[in-house]
Amino acid sequence: MRSTLMILFWMLIVSSAHAITDPNRPLQLDEIADEAQLAVDLARSGQYGKLSTRQMKLVNAALDTIQSIAQKNASLGDLDETERRNLRNARIRMDKILRVRNKHRIVCTSEAKTGSRLGRQLCLTVAQREERARNSKRQTRDLQRGYCIPSPASACTKAN
Repeated sequence: MRSTLMILFWMLIVSSAHAITDPNRPLQLDEIADEAQLAVDLARSGQYGKLSTRQMKLVNAALDTIQSIAQKNASLGDLDETERRNLRNARIRMDKILRVRNKHRIVCTSEAKTGSRLGRQLCLTVAQREERARNSKRQTRDLQRGYCIPSPASACTKAN
């Protein structure tokens, strides 16, 4: 019963996240760099499973390539053919190492439980871990922006 509720809970989270972002919309250059940074952060914390030192060096090199291209250019349209090819190759290299198996594979990690010396084992799929990280990042960004409470003294304006 509990596992059924957990599955329904995760399905709700994933479906609501897909409703927020349009999966058919092409990614912008800064979004590509953010996704690459998120993937490397997850890899460093072991969310993709055990990676060798060589694999981490290759992933970090791909991230450096993506970030340097993103810093030099404002949008994907500004890229010349060489930069476009380098960006594509870096993304492919990173995907081959981090997503060598499908996103439905389960990775278990130990997490410290607050108020206890004993840890617990948390087993999630790679897709669930990536979605959790994206949601955390989105919530943090939204909290840092602050909330607007309309009142007669202050009118809320929609920020673009």
